[in-house]
Amino acid sequence: MKQRKAGFLILTVMLCLVCFITRTAGIGLVLALIVSFLISSRKKLMAWSRQQPFYAVLVIIIACSLLGFLVTRPKFIIYLSYFLGPLLRDPATFFSQNVRLHLVDWAELFINIPISKTGFLVSPVVAEIFYILTGLFFLGLLTVRLIRNHRMIPLPVIVYLIIYTLLIFNWPFFEARFWFPLVPLLAAILVQQGKESKPLYQKARMSYLLYYVATGIFVLGYYSRMSFDRPYLVKKHDAGKWQAEYEDHFGIKRVSDSSAVNKKAIYLLNKYD
Repeated sequence: MKQRKAGFLILTVMLCLVCFITRTAGIGLVLALIVSFLISSRKKLMAWSRQQPFYAVLVIIIACSLLGFLVTRPKFIIYLSYFLGPLLRDPATFFSQNVRLHLVDWAELFINIPISKTGFLVSPVVAEIFYILTGLFFLGLLTVRLIRNHRMIPLPVIVYLIIYTLLIFNWPFFEARFWFPLVPLLAAILVQQGKESKPLYQKARMSYLLYYVATGIFVLGYYSRMSFDRPYLVKKHDAGKWQAEYEDHFGIKRVSDSSAVNKKAIYLLNKYD
């Protein structure tokens, strides 16, 4: 956009294609770049379309043809149903389930602990309420930061955050990993210092960062130990659910009765470990 060089444009298109091929949700990046270009260049585009109406109509025809081609592709239709299906088919369930559960996995990014690991502290209902409130808080905080600092944040970043967030809230599957592409951008926006930060805010901010780092170090240590300490892995992984399979695979304790173990788990261990 700034350099107006064809090489940068080609590289952008190639990288967007790589993102889209890697994960279909990469379409959010493509849409963000297109939408931000249209918004930032709207005055120039309007003036150009008045000066060159023939080429403007030609561009619209090509864009509509491309869209028409995509909507006839079975895979595109399937993923489009994933994106829009929950809201269009059953709006009531969408707000009672999709939004609720995605607020939980959104909150997991900021609490840095999966809700599934909180059972020893609080009941599932209390945990869900806490995670939903935390999700709403950070969603509100992000919105305030985007509005307040919109002049300092590149337009494609703002548009991408909005598009990707809407996309995931429509997504009918629920895991915190779906939010991972936003993590670097969220960190960059949320750790920005305010011009007039109050001492209380500074202390709360530092305490939160220390907590986040501490939980991260604990988890890294926990999984590092499980990676190198086989007896510990056998007992702790998935609360010991696969103990028999691990013991058989590692030769700790051979299982004489094959019906006592999950054959698929044994197959995966033998093939990939």
